[in-house]
Amino acid sequence: MLNRRHIRVKVLQALYGYLQSGLTNVPAAEKYMVESAEEIYRLYLYQLSLMAEFRHLALLDKQDGKKKNIPSPEDLKDSNAFLDNPYLKTMSENPDFLQLLSHHKVSWSAYQEEIHKLWRKIKKNSAFLEYMALTSPSMEQHHQALVSIYTEEVFQEEILESIYESINIHWSDDLYVVNNSLMKTMKSLGEKGKLKLEKLYKDEKDDKAFMVDLFRKAILHNDQYQEAIQEKAKNWELDRIAIMDLMLMKLALTELVEFQSIPVKVTLNEYIELSKHFSTPKSKTFINGILDKLVADFSASGKIKKTGRGLLDA
Repeated sequence: MLNRRHIRVKVLQALYGYLQSGLTNVPAAEKYMVESAEEIYRLYLYQLSLMAEFRHLALLDKQDGKKKNIPSPEDLKDSNAFLDNPYLKTMSENPDFLQLLSHHKVSWSAYQEEIHKLWRKIKKNSAFLEYMALTSPSMEQHHQALVSIYTEEVFQEEILESIYESINIHWSDDLYVVNNSLMKTMKSLGEKGKLKLEKLYKDEKDDKAFMVDLFRKAILHNDQYQEAIQEKAKNWELDRIAIMDLMLMKLALTELVEFQSIPVKVTLNEYIELSKHFSTPKSKTFINGILDKLVADFSASGKIKKTGRGLLDA
């Protein structure tokens, strides 16, 4: 689920919070950073559990339909395509999944008004209406119905983003990672018929070590790299440089110097890409120019030492 780019985002957020707030307790800040990264798994469970919540609402709709003074033939049926969806049953009734929701305290009970509103929108969705009209949907149609609910409604719903941001301020930045992982889960569900949850880390030991080391070393060399950046940005007063630009360049320099196995090109590309999302429209050009000069200087002085084919070329 978490790739190296998003791990860099977590370090960027933690470094920004640490330096801007004037904190001095590095272990506490580091602990908060790791916990923030691991909270992404809880967001993943929230998104995935929406289907179980919708199924519960569909069951309530069916119960309410039978209580009408003059119920329609459709109201009197015990089930429908959505309730009969085998993939939905697999997700909603999986004991391990339900246990995970309980363990991570994932619950929609405080947001019932919003979830009911979203469910009403889903029931009006044209693709969903076509699906519900089917008498004997194929397995492919059952699967596509769930995928469509996510892509056409859930992923587009701003109220969900607001809910998530109220739970965790960083979740709005994490949502795209979670949604990509959720689509992998849905694909696996369709292919294998079993709910296989994504892992938070590809390699927990290595990924955590990278995150913690990058954060620690960026703090350790903060003043040194700030001076180096200021030297190359002579036409700019330090307070005129966007704070996020400074953070991105400090992290890039930390990675260039301290992580010998990561190619220079990879590091530069990663932080320039991050600047597009977290800084100003002009940041890409500014950061690229400053880092190019610093890479040349640091390589000449031996501060940047890369080994292996393709690691040194910038």
